Amino acid sequence: SDAEIIPYSNKEMSDAKAYARRLNTVVLSDKKEDEKKEDEQQIIDVRENNQKLGLCEALLEIGAWDNAKAIFDRLPENFAVVHPSIAQALCLLIHRVIEPVYERYTGLSQLLAKKRVKCEHKGDFAQAQTFHQLYLLAMPMMSYLGPYASRDPVLMVKFLRLAKTFMSKRHTGDLDPDDKYAYYGFLNVLEEVLLPSLSLLPSNCSMAEDMWNLLKVYPYEIRYRLYGTWKNESYFNYPILIRARADCLERAKYIMKRLSKETVKPSGRQLGKLSHNNPGIVFEYVLNQIQRYDNLIGPVVDALKYLTSISYDMLTFCIIEAIANPEKDRMKTDNMNISLWLQSLASFAGAICRKYQVELTGILQYVANQLKAGKSTDLLLLREVVQKMAGIEISEEVTDDQLEAMAGGELVRQEGSNFLQIRNTKKSSTRLKDSLLEHDLALSLCLLMSQQRDSTVFAEDANKHLKLVGKLYDQCQDTLVQFGSFLSMQLSTEEFVKRLPPVDVLLSTYHIPHSAAFFLSRPLYAHAINVRYDDLKKSDRKSKSTNKTQCYVEASEEVMGPIVEAIQPVFSSKIWDDLTPQFYITFWSLSMYDLYIPTAAYDKQKQIQQNQINAIEDNRDMPASKKKKEQERCKLLIDKLKDEEKKQTEHVQRVMTRLEKEKELWFPTGTLKSEMTTNLLQYCLFPRCCFTASDAIYCGHFIQVLHNLKTPNFSTLITYDRVFNDITYTVTSCTENEARRYGRFLCSALETVMRWHSSPATYEKECYDFPGFLTVFRKGTDQNNKMDRLDYENYRHVCHKWHFRLTKSVITCLESKNYGQIRNSLIVLTKILPHFPRMTQIGMAIERRVDKLSKEEKDKRPDIYALALGYSGQLKSKKATWVQETDFHIKEPKKPINSVSQNLAQQQRQADGASGNFVSKRGDPDGRIKDAKLEVSPRDSREDRKDRSQGVDGVLREKKERAVDKKETREKKETKIRSANIMETNGVGIKKEILDNPDPLHHHGTRLANLDVLDDTLRHREQKTPRDERPKKSDRKDKEASKAAREKAKEEKRERKEREASAKEEERHTTKMKDIERDDRSGSGTHSAPSTSHRRSAEPSPRQIDDRETKRRRMEAGGSSQVSIEV
Repeated sequence: SDAEIIPYSNKEMSDAKAYARRLNTVVLSDKKEDEKKEDEQQIIDVRENNQKLGLCEALLEIGAWDNAKAIFDRLPENFAVVHPSIAQALCLLIHRVIEPVYERYTGLSQLLAKKRVKCEHKGDFAQAQTFHQLYLLAMPMMSYLGPYASRDPVLMVKFLRLAKTFMSKRHTGDLDPDDKYAYYGFLNVLEEVLLPSLSLLPSNCSMAEDMWNLLKVYPYEIRYRLYGTWKNESYFNYPILIRARADCLERAKYIMKRLSKETVKPSGRQLGKLSHNNPGIVFEYVLNQIQRYDNLIGPVVDALKYLTSISYDMLTFCIIEAIANPEKDRMKTDNMNISLWLQSLASFAGAICRKYQVELTGILQYVANQLKAGKSTDLLLLREVVQKMAGIEISEEVTDDQLEAMAGGELVRQEGSNFLQIRNTKKSSTRLKDSLLEHDLALSLCLLMSQQRDSTVFAEDANKHLKLVGKLYDQCQDTLVQFGSFLSMQLSTEEFVKRLPPVDVLLSTYHIPHSAAFFLSRPLYAHAINVRYDDLKKSDRKSKSTNKTQCYVEASEEVMGPIVEAIQPVFSSKIWDDLTPQFYITFWSLSMYDLYIPTAAYDKQKQIQQNQINAIEDNRDMPASKKKKEQERCKLLIDKLKDEEKKQTEHVQRVMTRLEKEKELWFPTGTLKSEMTTNLLQYCLFPRCCFTASDAIYCGHFIQVLHNLKTPNFSTLITYDRVFNDITYTVTSCTENEARRYGRFLCSALETVMRWHSSPATYEKECYDFPGFLTVFRKGTDQNNKMDRLDYENYRHVCHKWHFRLTKSVITCLESKNYGQIRNSLIVLTKILPHFPRMTQIGMAIERRVDKLSKEEKDKRPDIYALALGYSGQLKSKKATWVQETDFHIKEPKKPINSVSQNLAQQQRQADGASGNFVSKRGDPDGRIKDAKLEVSPRDSREDRKDRSQGVDGVLREKKERAVDKKETREKKETKIRSANIMETNGVGIKKEILDNPDPLHHHGTRLANLDVLDDTLRHREQKTPRDERPKKSDRKDKEASKAAREKAKEEKRERKEREASAKEEERHTTKMKDIERDDRSGSGTHSAPSTSHRRSAEPSPRQIDDRETKRRRMEAGGSSQVSIEV
């Protein structure tokens, strides 16, 4: 009765769930088997001898489907078809219904079709003649059958063949309009019948392959939807599938417990056999184990070589599902690092994609969708896939030899710059390229990553830790570089040109940073120039080198001309006042391959191949034929390396000729060197030096190229001064990887600077006569004036000042207590260690602070502690190369003390010997002696007091004479300065304080002032002049000293009047100088507001302004004790 059937059906479901729970529970009691047998004995099947079910079976046998369907609807879902006899009767009826359409669209050959046994038509029921009738008659019956279609695998195969024929006709457009509705019917049959039935066919790999032959026709979106329903819904709707899932899961656990590196083959066969019918259940458990134990990745990847095609496709779906699991946190508990489970899954996915023929579209599209949603964490998946499949790894720990090899041709890059030594990536990289092009994901991913890179900083959650934001930024940057490198190597230029928009569109429409836009476009420019060069060379019959070079210059002008015109509207017109578009495009379009020949890298690879030839020759065990073959291979590689080096040498020569011709158009005349240098740093050097390690080396080398070309209006001295001036803000604003690249840039610049510092001959040859080292820029014919150039010794003073500035910035960062500043400063220090520090004084100062830092951070921040400890060890190994400060540059000699001061000191020593109560102070910067007071002890004799009183009178008379001499000297220097100012108004002058002024943008006049050789702070540290301090007042009650005190008071009053008169004269002189300077600025016609440098403000502080004004007044008054260079 119905009262028994419904509870029985519910009990079946609850028993199946209890069975699944029992398999996941460890039972230690011995009564487990006994209880199981008792439960089985108590079960009474109500389907046996049930009249309702017997009636349904009879109706199905005569073809009365409508009546049988009415009874099915009154019973619980799938209750009737669970009975084997009813399921078989329904399958037989479906066979008869589909016989006509199956015979017509069987898809078999004629020979096989003749051997097929046909079903007899018994009963009065309609048969399907078309796909539309199949949709109306047979597919509802299949829905009622559900997973129990597994009782008749032949019926499943028939439907699979009909579905494949239907899909092929649908693609060719041969279907009738009514037949199109069958498309959705076949999807329902797949979702509700065929896939769940496959779970009940143990180890039937043939059925799984037939199922894949149909599923592969559908796009991956539909397939993944079917897989999701099969894995997450169907297994929980039927009691029989619940039990099958529990049994499969238990078996998977058993196999995975025994999987190891030694048992890969037997365990792999068992996993493959188990996954034929339940791939989703098996892979879900396998991936859970991989997330916990990353050492299982290798054995599992090797063990999965026995899977079917549908299992591989299901594996990709399971990987995406596991990575996209919203219930799992992607960050560690500290919210500063990516979780290990995500890293393990990404590594596993990359290994699977490389080794097996899986479809990559789903993974790539998932990453693109995450980027669209503003989530960059899952870029780790794309990075691992590209790294494993293409063998391209972006590593910041690249060696100098690898960096040099990356500046060469394709062959030397492959041989010398491999990181993981991943070989045989041709097939896998081709599959990845095809997947990207098929679904137009190549350009989309590049643009999304470029946009997400900056969005990571500004659009991410404000509560995220700065360390995490930096990691995500670096991940976007590194993945973009890796992916762009892959596209440039795999895609043909024609394919790339079709998909990549012009650079001006990338900048203005897609808002891509110009560093990323030119990184993507740079290979296209080089290819276009080479193609045009080949065309011009063919048209020119002459083969002389000069003609070839001229052809290359013309080709570059034709190709880059439209780009120069297109880039002008993208930026503000003010930028082009200091940098021309030609220079901007030239800087961003070239690479190290165009400017530098890595001879050492070529020689190293040739020597490696030669050593292999010698080793093969000495190997007696190798057969002669194989030995000859290997030697020929090595010799062929050596010849290819020689040809490539020769080709690059010629290319570099052509590029340098092109630059020699273009240099006149790079920097406009009449511009302020400070403004030009600011724009050069902000729009060219700083953005590119932080992009990749190769770009960092390129930026350092490009400054040297500008210097060697003797580029007009370019100051090498000012550029390097701005680079080394104050790196505190730049270092602070860098991420961890950017700090490494910025450190490489500084190291490259320091290498050039210290090479010039090494010997006078090198400096004279490479710097002295170059316009980049001019210190005064004039109009006229006096450009070769030696007074306008920086000599070698003063250049050494400048280098000393740069080293001190670097030290000051680094110590500021190390003592800041800020995590980012400390970490980045240690990274930069490690990168510039070959050239900084060079002086013992600076090295010891840095070493003390680093050692102190390592002790403080040992138990607080382990990563900073590790960096500090590593740098400290490397720093100690460099102590042998340090030199004393006097060997680095000739220090400024101390100003000799005048005779009056010597007499006063001698009297002081005599008085100290008598009483010990005399205190003397000397040494303001002008060399003047401050007021000296005598403290007379009552114990002194009258003769001693008289001698000291006469000494004081001598000092005061001497000071009065010095004041008169000083006034005359000041008038002479005022006349000289006025005449110099009048001379400079006829030319172009720029006043720039390189040594003392930390902000070179302070002056925007037209005169170049003196360059102070030594920094004030350093000089004050070296010359520890005591501060002015008045001696204690003598006891006025002492009658014996009253006369001396009255005389001293008179002298002080006279001296005070003289100082007031001198101050008025100096104020009048300063006002006059300001008027001259204002007239000079109005005459030159160039002024602008202070510009901003990259990542930091160029505004000088009020204290800096006051200090510079004071220094300038001292220089003009002739009272400065510093050694200065007039530029």
